Order: sequence, then C-alpha cells, then structure tokens
Amino acid sequence: MTRLPSVSVIIPAFDSEATIARAIHSVLSQHYSELEIIVADDGSTDATREVAESFGTAVRVVSQPNAGPAAARNLGIRSSTGEYIAFLDSDDEWLPGRLSKCIEPMQQEKTVGMTWCRSIQKSPDGRERVRNVRSPSHNKLHRLLWPSPLQCTPATTCRRAALEQVGVFDESLGSREDKDLWIRIGEQFDFVEIPEPLVVVHERPDSYVASNQYNLAKIRADYFSIIDKALRRCPKKYADKRKGIMAEAHRYWGRYALYYGISGHARSDLARSMRLYPSPITAFYLFISWMPEPAIEALRRLYRML
Repeated sequence: MTRLPSVSVIIPAFDSEATIARAIHSVLSQHYSELEIIVADDGSTDATREVAESFGTAVRVVSQPNAGPAAARNLGIRSSTGEYIAFLDSDDEWLPGRLSKCIEPMQQEKTVGMTWCRSIQKSPDGRERVRNVRSPSHNKLHRLLWPSPLQCTPATTCRRAALEQVGVFDESLGSREDKDLWIRIGEQFDFVEIPEPLVVVHERPDSYVASNQYNLAKIRADYFSIIDKALRRCPKKYADKRKGIMAEAHRYWGRYALYYGISGHARSDLARSMRLYPSPITAFYLFISWMPEPAIEALRRLYRML
C-alpha cells in the first residue's frame, strides 16, 4: 500500500475547555494514520490544557503566554513535523473525509500549495447553512486579489513547503491574518477548492476568534495594509489589476460601514469605489447610504433577517 503523507493538525486554543474535546475527536475520527495533533494553548486560564492532555499521546500540547490566534498557529507550525499542515479552531469540528479529500489534490499535483473545502455554519439554536455560499463577494473584482469567500481557516490545508517559501501568519495583524497568508501562497502556488462542506463552524459569541477581534477601524487598517503589501510585493502581477483591487476594497468597506451604521464612512468608501470602477451595485449602495437613518436601519434589519 502507498504510504499516506504525514499531516500536522494545528488547533489554537484559548479558554476552550468546553469545546476542545469535540474538535480533537473530530480529527481522530478522520482515521488517518500519519497524523499528529498539536494544540497550541494561547495562555488559557481554564482547563483547556488538561482536557487536551487527557487524550494521551494522540495529542501534543504546546503553550505560550496569550498572544492571539496568529501567534498560536505559528507556534503550532514551528512545533510540527508534517508534510502538510491542516488547521482547525478549538470550537469547530471536521466532518468525515475532510482530511483525505483536502490532501488528495496536493498529492496529485506538486504545484498545488493549498486547498480548502466549504464549511457549514451552525448557529447556537442548531440551524445550519453553507458558509458564505451567497456572499456578495462572488464577483470578478474580489477575485483579483482575495481568496474565495468560501475559504475559512478550519477548512484550509497547506503544503509545508509553501509555508517555508512564503512565511507563516503575520502576527502584526490583529485581523485577516489568514487571508494575508492565503494571498501570499496564491502568488506562488496553485490552489484547489473542494466543493463539498466538510467542516462545521460553530457560531459562538464568546469564541476564541470573536473575543480577539479588534475594533472596526483597526480591522479596516489591517485590510488595507494587506492590500498595500501585496501590491508592493508583486507589482508586476497586480499592475493591471490595481484599480479593480482598490475599487473592490472600498466597495467592500462601504458596505461594511453601512451594515454597522457608519453612514458617513460608507459614503466616503463607496464614492471612492465609484470613481475607480463604476458599477450598478456600488451605485445602489451609495444611494442607500444617503437615505435617512431610520430607512437604512429598516433595511439592515431586513438584511439580517434574510
């Protein structure tokens, strides 16, 4: 029989005693022989470490003072030995077949540096939907730079050689550090999407990632910092795409500000997007941004309900 390639599963965890066992069980249920599970304990103050260590030799726990998810994942990567690196968050879980189906394209083609599958978003009341499958970011401008809106970290697997070439998560970013890494990998390697939901992402208001989110201004600054670094890193690659990339960025943040009730910022970003790349959808959002606030709030409630 052909030997399976070795895989390291990195699970960053912060105060995750209630969910970490479920995450680990979902990895062990993959029935993959060449596997190491590394829990990167990011300064937990509860029994996260004890729960992870209760799995014995099946799980290795490494620890650091609390420094955030990017630093925790990097600690796990540095501590790993696998040919492939797969990620899982401590409050999410994998479905059967997730590992083998996501590794297969990289086994078949050496130019593939990264794969991801689709995921199911599960609310606390048990409702499920495929994550971002109806995302407005499915447009040609979005695809000039950003990975698919269907990609999330627990659904992503990387070739170790790709990480060695492009680097790991940028710890200076407080948000979107995963998207930054996926862009860097995509600049040097092919990537493959597995069109099947093989991950369950649990919505939790006190989740590890949610509890570490920066404020909106910082998230926006991180977003544009990632774009700026990409444009400076590969100027030839993005030379004829720059205007579209910036138009999409301002359109995205105009919508984001509109959703969170910052109409002035929304108008500014949407107007910039229109100047760079006029489009009917951007004009539509810009029109909404000038509506009276009660009308905008009614549209927000309708959007959230839908």
